[in-house]
Amino acid sequence: MARNYTLEKARPVAPEEVEEGIVVRANGKYQYTIDKFPFNSRLCFEELIKDWDRKRREKVCEADRILADRLFELLEDAPEFLGPIDDLSILDKHKEIIDIFLSGLVPTSRRDTQLAVVSNPFNPNGFYKTPAFEEMYQKKQAGLMLSKEPEQLKSFMIIRPSIEVLNKFYKQDIHIDLPTIFTIQNPHSDLEKHYKSQLDLNYVDIKALKPPKKLSPTQINELLTNINDLELWQKYIPPENFEFRGVVVMNLIDITDEEAISRVKDILLEKDAVVDRSRLLHIQHHMRTLFKISDLRLGITAIDCNNRQSSLYPDQLANSLLSGTNFKLLDKKYSGSAYCRMCTYKEAVLIEDIKKESWKTPLEEALLDRGIRNILVAPLTNMQGEIIGILELGSPNPCEINSISALLLDELVPLFTIAVERKREEITNQVEAVIREQYTAVHPTVSWRFQETASKLLEDRSQKGMEAQIEDIVFEDVYPLYGQMDIVGSSTIRNKGIQQDLIKNLELALDVASLGLELLHYPLLDQLILKIHEHLTHIRTGIDSSDEAKILEFLFSEVHPIFEQIRVRDKETSDRVEAYFKELDPDLNIIYRDRKAYEESVGMINDMIGTFLDRQQAAVQQMFPHYFEKYKTDGVEYNIYMGQSLVKNQNFDYIHLKNLRLWQLLSMCEVTRKIRVLQEKMPVPLTTAQMILVHNTPLTIKFHLDEKQFDVDGAYNVRYEILKKRVDKSIIEGTNERLTVSGKIAIVYTQDKEEREYMTYLEYLIQKGQITPDIERVNLAPVQGVSGLRALRITVQE
Repeated sequence: MARNYTLEKARPVAPEEVEEGIVVRANGKYQYTIDKFPFNSRLCFEELIKDWDRKRREKVCEADRILADRLFELLEDAPEFLGPIDDLSILDKHKEIIDIFLSGLVPTSRRDTQLAVVSNPFNPNGFYKTPAFEEMYQKKQAGLMLSKEPEQLKSFMIIRPSIEVLNKFYKQDIHIDLPTIFTIQNPHSDLEKHYKSQLDLNYVDIKALKPPKKLSPTQINELLTNINDLELWQKYIPPENFEFRGVVVMNLIDITDEEAISRVKDILLEKDAVVDRSRLLHIQHHMRTLFKISDLRLGITAIDCNNRQSSLYPDQLANSLLSGTNFKLLDKKYSGSAYCRMCTYKEAVLIEDIKKESWKTPLEEALLDRGIRNILVAPLTNMQGEIIGILELGSPNPCEINSISALLLDELVPLFTIAVERKREEITNQVEAVIREQYTAVHPTVSWRFQETASKLLEDRSQKGMEAQIEDIVFEDVYPLYGQMDIVGSSTIRNKGIQQDLIKNLELALDVASLGLELLHYPLLDQLILKIHEHLTHIRTGIDSSDEAKILEFLFSEVHPIFEQIRVRDKETSDRVEAYFKELDPDLNIIYRDRKAYEESVGMINDMIGTFLDRQQAAVQQMFPHYFEKYKTDGVEYNIYMGQSLVKNQNFDYIHLKNLRLWQLLSMCEVTRKIRVLQEKMPVPLTTAQMILVHNTPLTIKFHLDEKQFDVDGAYNVRYEILKKRVDKSIIEGTNERLTVSGKIAIVYTQDKEEREYMTYLEYLIQKGQITPDIERVNLAPVQGVSGLRALRITVQE
């Protein structure tokens, strides 16, 4: 069975980088030469003559038979062709013989296009070059590069002949692919041509100058597993012991398109290929070669086509032809542009000459300003059919990029898509890492479960491909603890702050408008004063959800524009308008005092509680690991889950739950006292009401990927979520009194055993001086969907 080996292709190297004469410059042009071919190589036509003899005898082709007859007539007077030829001047004396030989090696009809050299084995500087080959070298080319380093070329000149020796003298059947890629660059442009060498060794014979060494199967295998160990190969197959005789044809095959695509692909596989400027320039260089446009311009950027906006990270993944401008490529106001059409129809859009377009958006005008008249805009679409990026090709010359170019681009679009998607994911992961660190980090208690699930997904993908689905992260039989510290009367206080700010704003505006009317006699100011009075009269009686928006709209669209006009008409009026605007918040452009004071007070409470809980959690987690998450609104609420399924290497016991419940009570008492102290520092003295919800039945929780958080799972467990959302609005049965009261902690429960358990905790708190002895037992009025609730209400000791 034949064995095939392919060595890795090396990077191209310029002639000036090459040492030891493998590539030299001579007579103003580059030539490919070999300093020392290690095997003996002699020009010989014996194998070729045998082939012509076969043609004469088999009479398959009449033309070949006639040429063969003529050849053998000529050879009768040229016996030197029957053996090796060392003096090449002999060839000049027998041109007719050489012409017949060449007719079988390089067809006459193809010599004007075929790049070929005929030589003795492994010597590219042959005795014959086709006119096409000569023309290529006669042109004043800028340079020639090879795909292999000098040492690799040496290796090729030892390994390839040695493989032929193995095949002939050691009964092997090995095929090895070691093509050399020639790159020739045009001195007048950035364009290149790529050629692959192809050797025809059909007319080569190998002579053993000394008896070949005996090689065991183990030694042969050693050679094949050490393909780059030149000393080993030369030890087992000494080059001086063998001589290659014959004629070799080396063809250069134009692979410019394939090589350009290959090199673009190689770069796109590198890290940061679509964001690193130097790599993008290399890609553009090879794209110019591929499309044969010396000044082709390449652009690539990530976008969110569904939302008609650029990527979330434009600075990292935006290298559009319009980069550096303030244009949003997919903005609806540019509807009809090449970019918007591409996004709408999800297909490439070609404009052959932007200048001749009858209707151009500012985007097309901007392209013209940048010297681009011809553009192709292609979408980069992921597996879900979403456009994640744009690939642009631009040219300063009309019609250079055409529909043929679009077909050629189809092969490259998937490569760019993969590169953009890979970078988007990398950046997204970096962003998510920051978000997890700052906001919603995976809790350390359950991180092990996320790691196991991710590892399982990667394993499944290796076996099933991308259709593998991630497993649900579910924890069964966990006990929930819920706590809430809610700001008392927050909605009323906020609305009052908004009302006071709006009244003050309107009163200041009324003062300015009245002075302006007195001094300038503007009828519009009289109308404005009437409207201000109407708004003041309404808002002094109270405020509803729409009043704020209406008054702000009135201030921004009517009051402020008139004030801007009258401020330039009279100095006294100008001073009063100037004083009015100084009273406004510089960012919001309205009076923002009472509401700001309220929001600052809310922020102080939330920050204090959040910091306290975070510090507490660092210690409490040492009792027993549990899941903890908190939310800041007008106050702070938190969820705790504890149970065996949450931990991997520890044993859960109900005593751990009791311990955590007692900590919850103690922490609530501490928060209540801290709020009392903090009130003295608040711009608006606010207070909180504390509540604990007791649920003694274990639940199942599930991590929801869309919401990135845990929630209860199953219809039965949903009742607990309903309780959390509605219980803080409960009132005591038979009264209108709210359960949650400032300075007190409410403990809501449903079962007698829960009351008994918590009474033991409360007795301890009384003894420790944490709460007063007067404990209230109350029944709660039914709320929507929930009934039968009871509560203990305690007062925190001063």
